[in-house]
Amino acid sequence: MSIRCSYPKKHPHFRPLLVPLLVRVIAPLPPPYPPYPPQKLGGLAPLVSGGGRGGLSDTYQTSSDFAKTSFKTKEEKFDDEAFAGFLTEFKAAVKELTGREPSADERDPYTELAHVLLSELRIAAGRTTVSCVPAFLAEHLRRRLWKVDRQQAQAEGRELPDQPRSPNLLPPGQTCLDCANTGWWYPQGTDKGVARCKHEQVTRKAADA
Repeated sequence: MSIRCSYPKKHPHFRPLLVPLLVRVIAPLPPPYPPYPPQKLGGLAPLVSGGGRGGLSDTYQTSSDFAKTSFKTKEEKFDDEAFAGFLTEFKAAVKELTGREPSADERDPYTELAHVLLSELRIAAGRTTVSCVPAFLAEHLRRRLWKVDRQQAQAEGRELPDQPRSPNLLPPGQTCLDCANTGWWYPQGTDKGVARCKHEQVTRKAADA
């Protein structure tokens, strides 16, 4: 007895279907972008350190220095503007009394004057809260020297030496013995406050003449 082995015949469409599928799986995918030739990159520029941790470039350091200088200049300008009126009035008074401009040789006396004013300022400010130093010191000196503040003077219709409402009438070529031609004096002493001078000494002296 003989045995014959038989294999099933292949499907006639097997080979045409399998071959394209295998080609599609095995074939490499196209690149997402067209290939470019390799390029050689140059070396990176060395980092210039300006000193300190981390290091800063000269450009950044220069910009930073400029910003600091600009901010400092603005601060100094604001300080100069705040004291501009004070210095102008003070210089004018010095020239009026002495006939000359303030000199650098008087630096120490002016510093002493500042210490006296600031000492009085600190003593007066120790009993209250100060929000504006020049306004507070001006009002304090009015009370201490003239025995009246601005609000009280306005309520009573009185003049103050720093806010006169009438001119200092004095005949030309004459000198008032009471106020020395300033228009203000202490008729009852410094403890009783300042008052507008009526130039009675000049009037009597002119009448006697």
